[in-house]
Amino acid sequence: MIDDTNVYDLSKLKIVVADQSQFVRRLLAAVLTGLRAPSPFTADSSDVALRIIAETAPDLLIVDWDLQPMNGADFVRVLRDETSSPNPTLPIIMISGHCALDRVTQARDIGANEFIAKPFTVDAIYKRLVALIERPRPFIRLESYFGPDRRRKLEEFAGDERRRVNPNPIMSSEDAA
Repeated sequence: MIDDTNVYDLSKLKIVVADQSQFVRRLLAAVLTGLRAPSPFTADSSDVALRIIAETAPDLLIVDWDLQPMNGADFVRVLRDETSSPNPTLPIIMISGHCALDRVTQARDIGANEFIAKPFTVDAIYKRLVALIERPRPFIRLESYFGPDRRRKLEEFAGDERRRVNPNPIMSSEDAA
């Protein structure tokens, strides 16, 4: 349950919700406005979502895995492409009705910051928003990956380099400001 005294001020966030289902878009909009965020921009397709992201420079994207014509996974890959994306460091929450561990892992491995299973609760949405605010993960660039560090716990390692390739943390768009 959300304690009203500890709710973050989300009133200045620009959020894009991309889901084919009008019901889910309306439900997410109601949840977000209930959490005192402004009404989100909504998109019923990946084409519309990409146009909205390019035009509005949002702070957050909530995208469904089953988006069309480009599915959510491919859409996240396009957004994380540093050469063509309007915002490759945009925080992304992936939502899906399929929440097996392999789906969650795949969402993480393509660059989603957070994952929420459908049906979702207000508390689940709020907890993911808080995670993005309180525990943002640095973006890293590897030969085959660009996105938020996939490790949740960054522990010190004593000894030789833990991996042959040492990821290079980069600044997010907020750090550069």
